[in-house]
Amino acid sequence: MVSMEKCKNENCHGMMAGTAVALSAITLIGGAALGTCMYQKVNSIYKAAIEMQYGSQANFEAYFEARMTPEVRQQIDKGISETITQLKSQGGAADTANTTNEGNTAAQDSSAQGSQSGQLTQEEIAGFIGSTPNFADKQGNILVLSYVDFLCSYCKKLHEAETLEQLSQENEDVSVVLKAIPLFGEQSEAGAHGAYCAAQFGGAEKYYAYVEKAFSKQATSESDVIALAKEIGLDEAQFSGCLSSADTKSAVSEIFPAASRKFEITGTPASVIINTKTGKYEVIPGAYPKSYFEEVIKKVRG
Repeated sequence: MVSMEKCKNENCHGMMAGTAVALSAITLIGGAALGTCMYQKVNSIYKAAIEMQYGSQANFEAYFEARMTPEVRQQIDKGISETITQLKSQGGAADTANTTNEGNTAAQDSSAQGSQSGQLTQEEIAGFIGSTPNFADKQGNILVLSYVDFLCSYCKKLHEAETLEQLSQENEDVSVVLKAIPLFGEQSEAGAHGAYCAAQFGGAEKYYAYVEKAFSKQATSESDVIALAKEIGLDEAQFSGCLSSADTKSAVSEIFPAASRKFEITGTPASVIINTKTGKYEVIPGAYPKSYFEEVIKKVRG
């Protein structure tokens, strides 16, 4: 079980994502399905989840307006069913619980228990990596495939903690691949498109130099992103052409949906720990400390 206090300390941003998706839809059901006390409790959990995951209700609504596809709708419907079952299984004690952090903890715990794990083929592993280089150009049997949005505050915290960098440096068999996605829609697209182009032309060194700049500068326009590319020594004309390419936009737009379908990722940061030999994987949905990543790596390493 993961307590709310632990979640706050560890900035468990992505871990709240599944709860936010399911509970946002549950609020539409109302008291008839859950009972008045339970509905009030769910509302409290919902508000906390939205704040932690998206920053505000407005951001949340904008995100789902941009991302509402049949696949996402299917995930929401599944989340509704699962969360109602989880809440009802708590019995009478849950029905009489007040709408404080205690209620938030219950939903947080049930969300944490549902961490996604499974098996990948070699072809699938190669497909998810794509053309994105490994950190420090290092290959390892354990891959940390991390999905981030440069404008996501919890992604930035994970980056500034140098968690993934340290995992690669301290473990001979661990490599890191960071994939940028435009989770927050148009304002995130320039940065994600720029990351894709930096990967095409810059190699590992320049790609991760771009990542560093993108997190620190929080670029939201193509002109800002081109300036970042010039700072790290990428060819401006080549980079600009890639940035405006329809192929680039199409490729980047598919990164998040593909990860969401396979790994049930609904927020950032989200890291998939993959044993590239056996195909075994487990998802870490949040900005956890290095010690937790090490626990999951040990488990996946077998």
